Order: sequence, then C-alpha cells, then structure tokens
Amino acid sequence: MAAHAVEILGGQAITGAWPSRHISHDLAVVHQIADRVVVLREGAVVETGPVAEVFAFLCADYTRNLLRSSSPTGESK
Repeated sequence: MAAHAVEILGGQAITGAWPSRHISHDLAVVHQIADRVVVLREGAVVETGPVAEVFAFLCADYTRNLLRSSSPTGESK
C-alpha cells in the first residue's frame, strides 16, 4: 500500500504539480515524496527542515526511532 502511494504521490511531487501535506509515521515514505519534513511528538515540533538535512543530522531520539521503525522500501509491514 505505501509503495503504491509513493508511486502516485511521488510523481506529483517530482513534477511540482500541486502542493500537499502528508501525515505518516513511515519516514521512508516521507523521504521519497517530500521536500520538507516536520516531525511532531505529542503535538510539539521536535525537528523540521529539508528532508535531506533532517535525515542526515538526526537530532531527536524520537526521529531516530521513527526512522529505525520505517520500512526501507516504503512497503507496509
């Protein structure tokens, strides 16, 4: 399911056809379809920025744990 969503949404994100917001706990999917990310924990922002920067310099343990629990291929577990 997640891979199918990436296939559909990723094409739109790449072409810049329309702005959108996605809510997901699967950061592998977020990495594939988003330019920017905001990581929330209990309603508070713990990290924000361009996806590449946030993933390269993980500051919050919560973000590390989300990334660790994400499927590497974007496939649902």
